[in-house]
Amino acid sequence: MFVKSWSKEAEQILRQLSLSGRAYSRDIKLPREFGMKCRDIIDTDFLDIATIRNKREHKTLYVTPPDIVVIPKPGERGINFHFRRFKIL
Repeated sequence: MFVKSWSKEAEQILRQLSLSGRAYSRDIKLPREFGMKCRDIIDTDFLDIATIRNKREHKTLYVTPPDIVVIPKPGERGINFHFRRFKIL
């Protein structure tokens, strides 16, 4: 499965997912956009999104499971991010 980045914030989150498997954001609208544009990736458990709310701050955490790898691949009109599942033996 692949996702094309639609904004700079989304591209930054997807790049962080490709490097470390997790990313944080303080943007309130971004998780909703991920839910609409990446519904199949979330439904098949390639990506988990959680909201952390404290008295002081509001963060959103994006996490890929340990058997998922995010691979950035440049294309003609931007960068596509491919989500692949590897079997752990």
